Amino acid sequence: MGVSETDLPVWIRWAVAVAQVVGPIATILLAANAIRAAKAALLSAELSRRDFALSQAPGVFVNDPRVHSSTRGLTVRAELTVTVNAAYAKRRLGRQVILHRLATDVEAWGEVEDEMLVVGTGQRSMNRRQHIYGDRKVVSVPVAVYSIPTDLYMRVRYTFASVYAPWHLQTWMATTHAKADKDGGFAFDDVDHQFVTSQHRSQTGLQRVRDAWLGWREWLATIRRDMGG
Repeated sequence: MGVSETDLPVWIRWAVAVAQVVGPIATILLAANAIRAAKAALLSAELSRRDFALSQAPGVFVNDPRVHSSTRGLTVRAELTVTVNAAYAKRRLGRQVILHRLATDVEAWGEVEDEMLVVGTGQRSMNRRQHIYGDRKVVSVPVAVYSIPTDLYMRVRYTFASVYAPWHLQTWMATTHAKADKDGGFAFDDVDHQFVTSQHRSQTGLQRVRDAWLGWREWLATIRRDMGG
């Protein structure tokens, strides 16, 4: 003969009833906890990926400012140069940067009636994206002057991002000063670079696809290097 549920002790019947209620709830809680753990793991992986991308981010600096004279005035030129961490110096992909914005201005000062006054100004700006692949980019600003300058002040404000981390933009300000020598030439002081601000911005679908493509290229380049290619 079989044993019916009514033949079981009361405490067993209660235990069975509680198990039937608690079991599904416990399963749901375990599933929710697993989902949370998976999301946390994905977030950790994404943060690690971003940290790695930023560790390879190159820098952009203004170098070699110089002055060219003409009958129309002066032209001040400088170079934007990409620099990288020594560990990645031989990896060409790591040298690519995206120049987002560039604003350059020059002031020419001269002595007018025993008083130093601005005797010429020049400005130039760029607001569209351009790529720099490790080679120099020349910044040129013409300055029309109405009196012989004795001092020049150059300021370059630029915003750029690495192709590996296009969502992380940095803005820097470079300043330098040149004083005229006895021959009318100008010798610039060392360029002072000051970090201004940085910002993160959300990636578009196209940017994510491009990041994936660059990552794929880097992976292939790593395999070729490991195989001696």
